Amino acid sequence: MDMRKMNKIVFNVAMDLLNFMESVDFYSYDWYDIWTTRIGDRIQKIRYSGNVYKKHLTLPFFLPLYLIGKGVPELIQPIAKKTKAATSMGLVAQSYFILHELTKKKEYLSKGEKVLDWLIANQSIGHSGACWGLPFDWGLAKGVLVKKGTPCSTIMTYVIDAFLQGYRSTKKEIYMDTVTSSGNFLVNDLNYDKITENITCASYTPIDMFHIINSNSFIAAALYRIYNLTKNEELRRIADELINYVLTEQNEDGSWYYWGSQERFHKGIDSLHQCYIIEDLFYCYKKNKNGAVKKSIDKGIKYFESSFPRDDFLISKFPNSPNYLELIDQAESISMFIALGKTLAAQKIIESTLKYFKVKDKPYFYSAIAKVRKIRVPYIRWGQSQMLLALLSFLSSVNNRD
Repeated sequence: MDMRKMNKIVFNVAMDLLNFMESVDFYSYDWYDIWTTRIGDRIQKIRYSGNVYKKHLTLPFFLPLYLIGKGVPELIQPIAKKTKAATSMGLVAQSYFILHELTKKKEYLSKGEKVLDWLIANQSIGHSGACWGLPFDWGLAKGVLVKKGTPCSTIMTYVIDAFLQGYRSTKKEIYMDTVTSSGNFLVNDLNYDKITENITCASYTPIDMFHIINSNSFIAAALYRIYNLTKNEELRRIADELINYVLTEQNEDGSWYYWGSQERFHKGIDSLHQCYIIEDLFYCYKKNKNGAVKKSIDKGIKYFESSFPRDDFLISKFPNSPNYLELIDQAESISMFIALGKTLAAQKIIESTLKYFKVKDKPYFYSAIAKVRKIRVPYIRWGQSQMLLALLSFLSSVNNRD
């Protein structure tokens, strides 16, 4: 497709999507809605009570609820409550600031600042620094039920990026102070497992000590972002030890499992978390120029490109399994390729996403496409906001290159 025509289409689609989000004040249904219903909440609390007997007892109820939530979420909407998530708001704020850069319109700068105001007002409380959690209870694993608002490490990079962009655009000290405060949370409130002198693993939340690989890449990237602002060498040291953990957990073929080797509950590999890790590592590599990190990224990309893209350039959820696709995977793969400078790969995924995922009579995208049906519910936290940022990042990338 002609690049000028492509850019116009992408811009219009992004604006329609943003206008839709604004019209609902960024509230939406969520993949987790089934667990916020009365029966789902009860089953989840029993399942994650830590009692093995009760966990097995809930299995006949848990699996059907899970399948309903993933396969026919429309059935849940009459009893579900829409939520507004910090993850989405971080992505939306970044989108506004990119729009301000692209169009020079002050209204987008103002809207970005309002989103940052919302994030400041809706921090999780009781911690040593600025942090954010999910707007509902959710089960992590092994009896750990994460309560609504509990800070989550994988949210932090999105929000920190938003405040950094806000600071670059406005020079308001409160945004820099918030970023620095977030660093205090990451260093002081998460739990750290010192595996060797130079390898450390951080927890997913303040209430667990699980070894989850992609959360460590998120934290490392966030710490490097803050280090870039403050030049606090302690942040860089911690980030490098977390990176070392991610590198040691990489499989020989270049992939990463979700769970670290310390408690590998399953050997799941999916495209989303490969994107997260590769993009985070690449950001860190740009700062530390560590050859081992570059080698790891090259292996990871080689695995990704051989396992997930289909013939039509859409990205499958699982390796060599083309029949299940999620919007968030398309969005994060676009963002990853843009970060790596692979604009043509990003463009091909965008073209296919517009062709197959765009709902023709609506301003948003299908959240998932399976062999048997398409999920039409527009989850802002899980796909729509990521796609908005991916589309605008593509335009920004092309604009800067030109």
